[in-house]
Amino acid sequence: MGLYAATRNDSGLVFGEYCYSKTGKCLWLIGTGAACDRGHHYPVLANTDAGSTTLEIICAGGPLQLSGKTVYTYSFSDWNRLNSLVRKSTRFGLAVPMKSDQFEAWRFSLNGLLAATSAMEAAFTNSLQKTGPKSQGTLTTTL
Repeated sequence: MGLYAATRNDSGLVFGEYCYSKTGKCLWLIGTGAACDRGHHYPVLANTDAGSTTLEIICAGGPLQLSGKTVYTYSFSDWNRLNSLVRKSTRFGLAVPMKSDQFEAWRFSLNGLLAATSAMEAAFTNSLQKTGPKSQGTLTTTL
């Protein structure tokens, strides 16, 4: 269980932040049809209207069915770096290397997403302060 705020682009890809009450952590995730092997790390080039940088995504799983499409999920290895980048931007894009020396470009508008993630993070933090994470151990939220 947890909370999330996400956006979907014209191609049906999903990008958003997911906060899990079991762990007390938040992750930026992307859902796409590009197949991956769970736990494998992949380099990507991120570009926004505020700048560009290299990032790393990790295959979080799949395949899942989302609105009739097969989707694989990827998490970003550095929440703080991605969060800092998208909080200054209105557009977000990734250049992702594929097999056979090909690339895919995944683009998202951030209009409305940042307000939604800020509200979600506040609700999540408030919830954790009242109940704490659902698992044993120390709270290690990235907020």
